Amino acid sequence: MNNNQKENNYLINKTESRSTQANLEMQADKILASLDIDVEIPDGLVEKVIKKKDSVFVKKPIKYDFSKYLQIAVVFAAAICIGIVMGKNADINSFNKKQNKEKQALIELKEKLHLSDLSSFGRL
Repeated sequence: MNNNQKENNYLINKTESRSTQANLEMQADKILASLDIDVEIPDGLVEKVIKKKDSVFVKKPIKYDFSKYLQIAVVFAAAICIGIVMGKNADINSFNKKQNKEKQALIELKEKLHLSDLSSFGRL
């Protein structure tokens, strides 16, 4: 496209946007004019409508959100299952080995320092 074509397209778009804007403003004016129309309400109509509204009783259904309770139950069930599976697969021997090493270290320290059974390490 040369510069003349670009300028022509720009001018066309500009005039189209002006006409569109004018149409929108005209429609908005019509809508606002229709809102300004005064309407006469017959006497007693408001009271009748309020009485009718008050006389109608709508019973609200009691809804329980079971999905919330279901989600909580699923989380608890999953936690219990994971605990059971991890408990079955737990290696208690590694825990016992660690405690045995600590006990063995204390026994060696006791023998090295010639401590008797009656006295305990760390007490005065």
